[in-house]
Amino acid sequence: MKMATVRQIQHHFKDVLSWIENGEEVEVTSRRQVVARLIPPRPIPGPRKIKWPDIKARLKEVYGDMAPLPFNPVLKEREESSW
Repeated sequence: MKMATVRQIQHHFKDVLSWIENGEEVEVTSRRQVVARLIPPRPIPGPRKIKWPDIKARLKEVYGDMAPLPFNPVLKEREESSW
């Protein structure tokens, strides 16, 4: 853990910031008393991967090789009928 005075932070903030970016914790002192501690941020977890169910495999498991029924039998009958 590194230490920096308030004066160092005021005049050399870029150096202190580079310590923090490299993963160092920095204690800030004023009159030889620790007044603050600067730590690097925790890594932000990425988006969770969602496992979607395999609908096609589930349908095959339930119905086997049977042809699926039309979505709406009334519409199917209307399309097939001759006017």
